[in-house]
Amino acid sequence: MKRFFTIALVIFLAFSCGPPANDLTSIIDDYLEEWKEFYPTEAFNNGDRASAFRYENFSDKRVGKWIKFNRTTLSKIENIRAELTFDDRCDADLLSRYAGLEIERWVHDDVLRNSSDFYYQQISGALTYLLVRHYLTLEEKRTAVLNRLSGIRTLCHLGVDKLKDGRPTSTKESIRLFDELATFFKQNLCDIGRTWMDAANFDDFQQQCRDTAECIRSLMSHLKDNVIPNMTLHNGMGWENYARKLRIFSLMDITPKKLLELVLEAMDETKKEIRRVAQEYWAESGTDTDVPDDFKRLLEMIREEIETLHVESEADFLKLYRDLAQRAESFVQDNHIATIPPKRTFVIQKSPQQLARWGGVFWSGPFDPDATTLFYIPWVSDESTEPEKEAFYRRYNIPLSTVLIAHELLPGHYLQGKYAAVNSRIVRSVFYDQFNIEGFATLCQRVMLDAGWGDNNTLIYLAHLLSQMRIISGALYSVKVHCEGWDLEKAAAFAAGNGLNEPEASDQAWYRVMNLPFQILAYSIGYRELNKSYIAQRERFGEAFVLQEFMDTLLQAGAVPLYAVPEILKR
Repeated sequence: MKRFFTIALVIFLAFSCGPPANDLTSIIDDYLEEWKEFYPTEAFNNGDRASAFRYENFSDKRVGKWIKFNRTTLSKIENIRAELTFDDRCDADLLSRYAGLEIERWVHDDVLRNSSDFYYQQISGALTYLLVRHYLTLEEKRTAVLNRLSGIRTLCHLGVDKLKDGRPTSTKESIRLFDELATFFKQNLCDIGRTWMDAANFDDFQQQCRDTAECIRSLMSHLKDNVIPNMTLHNGMGWENYARKLRIFSLMDITPKKLLELVLEAMDETKKEIRRVAQEYWAESGTDTDVPDDFKRLLEMIREEIETLHVESEADFLKLYRDLAQRAESFVQDNHIATIPPKRTFVIQKSPQQLARWGGVFWSGPFDPDATTLFYIPWVSDESTEPEKEAFYRRYNIPLSTVLIAHELLPGHYLQGKYAAVNSRIVRSVFYDQFNIEGFATLCQRVMLDAGWGDNNTLIYLAHLLSQMRIISGALYSVKVHCEGWDLEKAAAFAAGNGLNEPEASDQAWYRVMNLPFQILAYSIGYRELNKSYIAQRERFGEAFVLQEFMDTLLQAGAVPLYAVPEILKR
C-alpha cells in the first residue's frame, strides 16, 4: 500500500503538471547547482547530503558572481517567457521571484553591510538540521559540525569587517539574539556533542565551540561599539522600496495602499465575526453574561476564557502537541479532508536551545523526500520564573494549540512538504510562493473547523479568530512601520486602542514585522485569496463539492503563484 501511494502520486504529478520546457529545464537545473554552491545550508536542509560538509562563503568574489548569475537568470527567463506554457510560466515566475529577491538582498539591501539580522539568520540556522539528521554517520556528523563551526567563525570575522550600518530596532535586538547564540555554542552545543563526539577529539571540539562563541561575542561588541552609535538607516524602508519588494515577493499586482485597504477590511470583517461567535458562545454557556459593546473589553473576556485552559510544564506541553498530532491525523483521514501518505515522517520536538522561543515545521526537501520532517515547538524551561511560565502557557493555550496543529502539521505545512518533496516540478518545492504556503496552512485552520475539528467547540473557533486578528494586525504593522514610519510606541498605541495584542507582547511577531515584513503578510493575504477559491468551489459544485478533491488538487499543484490557483482548480 505504501509503495502504491508513492508510485501513484509521482505518476499523477508527472502527467498532471508535466515536465518544464527544455530551455526552462536547463535554466532551472543551472540555477539549482549554483544555489547549492552558494547556500549549502539551505541545500542540506532540502536533503542534499553533500552540502552538509560545506558552509556559506560570502567573499566579495563569490557574492559578485552570485549577483551576476541572478541577473543573467532573470534575463534568460524573460527571453523565453512568451513561448512558455501556463505551468512553465508558473515555474518561471517562481524562479524569477527568488532571483529577484536575491538581487534585493545583495544589491539594494547590501546585507553584509547593513543587516545584523542576516548574520544572525546564517549562524542560528547553521546546525538546525545537521544535529537531527540520522542518515549521517557519527564521523560524517563530526566532520560537518567542525567544518560549520569554522565557517561561522569566518562569517563573524567578515561581519566585524563589513557590517557598518543597520535599522535601529533590528540591530539593537540582535545584541540579545547574539548573546543567546553565544551561550548556546559555548554551553549547550558541547553537551549535545558528547553523544556523538569521540573522547579523543572532544577537548578540541569543546575548544572550537568556545572559540565560535567568542567570535559571536566579538561581532556583538562590534555592533555595540561601532555600528549602533553610527547608524543612518531608518526602521522603515519607505513606500518606494516597500512597493518594489512587495511586487517581487507576492507575484501580485498590488500596491501598499491597496494592501492596507485589504488589511483594514479583513480586520473589520474579523471583528464582526468575533462578536457574532462570542454571542453564540455565551448563549451556549447558559450564563447571563452580556457581550459588551466595547470591542477591547470583549477581547479581554474571550482571552480570559481561552487562556485559562493550558498546561503547566515542559513535559505536558510536548505531550499536548503529540496527542493533538495523533488526533489530527485520524481526523483528516476519517473525515476525508486530504490524502495523507501512509508513512508518517514527522517528529515533534522542543525547539533547539538557541531557538527556544520559536517554532515551526522544517520540511525534508526534494533531494531526500523520505527524510524526517521536523516540527519544533517553542518552550519555556521548568526552571523559569512563575510569571514567565504563566505568560507562555497562557499564550500557547490548549484551544490555540488545537488550531495551530492544523496549520503546522495536518493538513497544513507537513502535508504540503510531503507533496512538494515528490513534485516533478522541483521549483515549487525549493523556491515556493510563500503567500501560497502560509495562505494554505491558514486555510487549513478554517477547513478543519468547518469539518468539526475540536468537537465543534466554539471556544476553539474563537481561538482561531483571535489568531486571525493576530496575523491581520501583523500585516497592518508591516505596512505602517515600513511605509508610514510607525515605531513600536505607535503600533502599541494602535493595538491598545483597538483591543489588539500589543506587538511587544510577542517578540516573534515584532521580529517578523521588522525583519520579515512580507512573510508576515503571507498569512492574511494568502488566506484571503485561497479562501475565495474555497468559497467559489463550494458554490460552483454545491452538494457535489468534495473537500478532499479540492485539498488534494492544491497539494498536488504545489506552492504555485496565487494567480494560478483558479486556473488549476478548473482542470
